[in-house]
Amino acid sequence: MPIDGLTITFYFVALGTLALMHAVLKAVLRQRRKYPPTADGPRCEGCGYILFGEAEQVCPECGRDSRIDLRVDQLPPRPVPPVAVTLAVALLLFPLTIAAGYPIAAELSGSWRSELETTVTTPLGNVEISARTSGLGRARESHGAVVRILNEKNPRLLMSDDSKMNLVQLGKRCRGLPRVPITREGIAALLVHEGAREGDPEVLEAADKIAALLQGLRDHTLPDELFATEMKGSYVVDPDDNFGPFFWLPKYAPFCVPVWLLASSWLGFRFARRYREAIAKYELVRRRALEGITTVT
Repeated sequence: MPIDGLTITFYFVALGTLALMHAVLKAVLRQRRKYPPTADGPRCEGCGYILFGEAEQVCPECGRDSRIDLRVDQLPPRPVPPVAVTLAVALLLFPLTIAAGYPIAAELSGSWRSELETTVTTPLGNVEISARTSGLGRARESHGAVVRILNEKNPRLLMSDDSKMNLVQLGKRCRGLPRVPITREGIAALLVHEGAREGDPEVLEAADKIAALLQGLRDHTLPDELFATEMKGSYVVDPDDNFGPFFWLPKYAPFCVPVWLLASSWLGFRFARRYREAIAKYELVRRRALEGITTVT
């Protein structure tokens, strides 16, 4: 599956942003003293009154017991909500889900498309044959071939009609011209030029090659080595001169979305449950610390 650099950059930037979000949440939830101590002594966390003397435990201003603040300082850090973690897991699960579905889709002939690009040397000049197909092997379906005769004096463009096994000559000057049958004799007539006749061995040999390619394309007998094959799919953003390709999605990607949603939701619920359990334990420890209980059994 094609993976472009812009997609990789997106994942790095997204994961880095989520890591920063997690760090910010952790910093915001960290226990801090409301009133930091001064050179004259500690300050009451209830009202900010300076507690003169080391033995001073109860604030004479508001009555707050400073031992409570010491116990609160010894509490474990407050659990961080798993928002960033859940989003990061969902982000990573999407390409993993697509990759997990690849072996299944790879076995389906309809998941593939191919392109044929070949050149035949003829006495008239090079003849290029190109075609697009879908499927693999015997299930390969041709959507017609384009034949370009690259002759400087008389270049021609023809389109094959597989149902009738003939070639249609394209262009304004070719309107009304009869169709060319995909046979040795029909193609040889296209390759005639000054100094060569239809019956010349070189012309017949080239005509045989072209006819064999076009007939093999129709009959699905051409070897796979002639085709450049790739899985069907498209980019969310197609490549152009100003912007590169972004997020190539195979044809079967929509079938992976329900699996991705289920897996992401299941892990999200697990993260949420563990967070609720951690918060409950944290609140229990905090409450017992405020009540003067230093151990939790």
